[in-house]
Amino acid sequence: MSTTNIYKLGSILGVAAALSAGTGCTNAELGPGDYLVFRVAQASSAPDANCFQNKQIPPSLAEDSTSLLGAGSYIMYATEERGYFLDAGKVVLEGKLDVDGYDFRGELVDVEVPAGTTMVDSDHDGFDDAVDDFVDADGDGLNDKSEDPEVDVDMDGLDDRGQDDIVDANGDGVDDRFVEVPSPHKFRKTNRYDIYIFITDGVVSGDTSTTTIDVCEGSECPKGYGTECTSYGTFDGVVIQDAHVDLSLGANNDEP
Repeated sequence: MSTTNIYKLGSILGVAAALSAGTGCTNAELGPGDYLVFRVAQASSAPDANCFQNKQIPPSLAEDSTSLLGAGSYIMYATEERGYFLDAGKVVLEGKLDVDGYDFRGELVDVEVPAGTTMVDSDHDGFDDAVDDFVDADGDGLNDKSEDPEVDVDMDGLDDRGQDDIVDANGDGVDDRFVEVPSPHKFRKTNRYDIYIFITDGVVSGDTSTTTIDVCEGSECPKGYGTECTSYGTFDGVVIQDAHVDLSLGANNDEP
């Protein structure tokens, strides 16, 4: 049996903040230049049913349980121009203050374009010569497949239709008859992070969600491709009074 622990602010986003005594702001209504430091305990959570085949959580995960909590330290601060930020260690999320609390969100999009294919298209009309009824590479109005007695686009004295190993009219070293066809589709993977924080009298609580969306865009996509998986979590903690943040220069700048 395996145990899946998804600590939203810790395991997913990463935690790496060192704290020592100092000064700071403990007012939930942060002004420009103010910050809060939290110490939180994060509850574990398994992904929802959409993350699994047939939308059913395997019993080996569904029946797992733990009373252990994940530990984390987080920094929330405010700037004059862009509002509120949450430093979760390896990433920083931008947010805003609404009626009930602070809402921090972030998104990471990764696009992959598969390699295209190569076809022989001597006259560059968009059709492979193997299926093209009319091929006229030298533009003389005669069909190279049946009518034209000579086809020599690069003027090297060799007929392009069997005698010439390479047709290179522009001298770039690439055979002009071969055309690269881009992939008709691309794959897009989106990771969305949402962290909601409530602060009351120095006590912190929050809800988190992480959603991963995989889609194929364009034509000729693999059949059945596309998934969307969301995991949820909660955390509770306290505001560290008069905390001072001590972070090494250049640390904790990894991607989520």
